[in-house]
Amino acid sequence: MIQEDLAKSLFKQISSLNLSPVPNDRYTFKDTIKQRLLDKGEDFNFEFNSNKTFEVELRCDLYKKALFSDYYFGKIRIEEQVKSLQTLIGNKNQVAWTLVTTYYSIYFMAVEISKLFGIYIINFSKDDMLNMFTRSTGSVPDGFIDENNKNFSYQVSVNHSEYDGFVKLKYTPKSPRPHVEVWKNITEVVKRLEVSDNIKQHQTLFLNICGYENKRWHIPSKIRNDWNYSFANYYGEAGTKLGHTFIKIIGSKGSSISWGNKRDIQPHPQNIVASISYIYHCLIEVIYKVDNRIN
Repeated sequence: MIQEDLAKSLFKQISSLNLSPVPNDRYTFKDTIKQRLLDKGEDFNFEFNSNKTFEVELRCDLYKKALFSDYYFGKIRIEEQVKSLQTLIGNKNQVAWTLVTTYYSIYFMAVEISKLFGIYIINFSKDDMLNMFTRSTGSVPDGFIDENNKNFSYQVSVNHSEYDGFVKLKYTPKSPRPHVEVWKNITEVVKRLEVSDNIKQHQTLFLNICGYENKRWHIPSKIRNDWNYSFANYYGEAGTKLGHTFIKIIGSKGSSISWGNKRDIQPHPQNIVASISYIYHCLIEVIYKVDNRIN
């Protein structure tokens, strides 16, 4: 299924950048990406550009440690979310709570998977930006940051550096909407996959659910917003009816993938909600495969 191709592509990506993890390595919070970038003891050279992007080059071994330190702590968050979900499923809790909990599970999975692919969002405070300014290779362009802002959000892309044994991180200003941007990022990753004909329908379904091109489906964050904020009656009989298919398949990988195997599947209201279960089982299989590679 699509999760197999997604995992294979992920391992190929990190291998091509010399970022393959060291099995059974130890990870600490001080080694995570943001903490390393802001550590003034590190000899990083930040280059700030007039178009408000900036770049920094890191040794592959250092960035690899930071990347999988991030993943280590992100995975703990995913595990705790999944534990909560399994408890809700086991106790046959009301559909809304189960759906919203599933959403946060897939959100955190999508964050970590897209980060391993080298495309993700990172946020800095004004003090963080000033920290990096002091370590610039040249002058910082006037007006690089809006002095009235307190938080600054960037899209990160990771590529080979011109120097052997280094990667280049490029930071592009991005709207601070993580629950929108993460689905754009994971969609971009899945869109690039070269899949066989028998997997093509699963790739298309994933893109329909998580992307913006097919307006008939709803991206996961919109489904979360509808259930968590817009429709209070979903916590009652209306939600039980609407979430019937979702609650029927969420506890089973086989049932969720079989749901996605239907070539004539249509985005009627129950299927739109059930799509959260399909994305959950696709992404968690990738997480399992990454864990196997690390351990």
